[in-house]
Amino acid sequence: MASPIESFNYRGAIEIADRLITRFGAYGSIRHEGVDYQCLIVTPSHSTRDRNAALEQMASVRCYMSVTGIPFTPSVYDVVTLPNGDKRRIRTCFPMRPAATTVFFELQIESS
Repeated sequence: MASPIESFNYRGAIEIADRLITRFGAYGSIRHEGVDYQCLIVTPSHSTRDRNAALEQMASVRCYMSVTGIPFTPSVYDVVTLPNGDKRRIRTCFPMRPAATTVFFELQIESS
């Protein structure tokens, strides 16, 4: 018997995440295995540097990416192009994934 978390329909959560990322973010792209995928990205106004001095040396930034149109989980081998045109390598990817459904991706990206 499936647990309540596994049987819950996460479509509404994905729609809310997409709506928020669309409202506060913009279109960028992610290059995965040589193919560019358009994606919605938002970078919060606070920087990871503000919270962790050790990351300041690496110029890391946290951003959130919609799952819509992304048929894979981003990895450290992928490159994100931010809406302003900056290309950044992914340092870590944390899929927000209750049960087996990914709602959005939290990425920590560095300068390429």
